[in-house]
Amino acid sequence: MGFYRGPNIVTDGLTFAIDAGSTRSYAGSGTTAYNIINNASCTLNNGVGFGSGNGGYFDFDGVNDYISFTTPITVTQAYTVLFWCKPDTLGTGITSANRSTPYKGNGSWNPGIWATQDMMRSHGNTRYVDSYIDWSNLEWAQIGMIFDGTTVYNIFNGEILSNFTSNSYSPTAPSTILWGTETTGGSNAWDGPMTAQTIYNRVLSAAEITQNFNAQKSRFGL
Repeated sequence: MGFYRGPNIVTDGLTFAIDAGSTRSYAGSGTTAYNIINNASCTLNNGVGFGSGNGGYFDFDGVNDYISFTTPITVTQAYTVLFWCKPDTLGTGITSANRSTPYKGNGSWNPGIWATQDMMRSHGNTRYVDSYIDWSNLEWAQIGMIFDGTTVYNIFNGEILSNFTSNSYSPTAPSTILWGTETTGGSNAWDGPMTAQTIYNRVLSAAEITQNFNAQKSRFGL
């Protein structure tokens, strides 16, 4: 059963939800998945796999797999992105070198998430920020980002993280979100399972982030 039906999941402002564990979202085979909120289609590219464990997940090979969908948010509005993933492999370090890119606006830096075992970087509007994490055990984790209209924040396992760096840049508006790679060519591609993605058209509070984490963590063995 998909997480979105759980009574403890925040639904206020939920504009996008895709979950390999829900037959409403994905049938378990094929190259099309659906946004549960409005039935908009998402495309599985280059052989994204499916696994039945942990309630169902999409499996990315770290080479060129990705899921694409039309951007459900604008560059300048406030939003929150959350999903669950488990790296099969993940680089180390606290710079953008050796990074993997589980989530990115195609053709721009906005919105987007990079990760290594030691840090996360999120992009929103005209800013990107870095936060420390410890993902050395390569376990399932809830990751995500918040953009509040001015500042970007990283999310890891129910916690809104402090930023140790913050930098400005000049993005262009994305037309497509890539879940699993930085570009359609597969650069910095994600290696491992991902599922249960939600996008909200507002900023979730710290309590709401924790609420979503607690409501889903048992599915992922946490």
